[in-house]
Amino acid sequence: MATDCPRCSQTLPDGPPARSRLTVDRRLTICSPCGTDEAVRDQTGLAPIPPTEWPLSR
Repeated sequence: MATDCPRCSQTLPDGPPARSRLTVDRRLTICSPCGTDEAVRDQTGLAPIPPTEWPLSR
């Protein structure tokens, strides 16, 4: 059963998903492009996109 990335609403791939850096236990799964974006934002000092601004949380 396909699920959607809570961050961008794209369908998660069949392979292993990324884990969001916005949770301490990193149990929230997101797609790889969103995982990459979170990592780049973290490395460059940019603020993360808060979950309240994610499409599936609206």
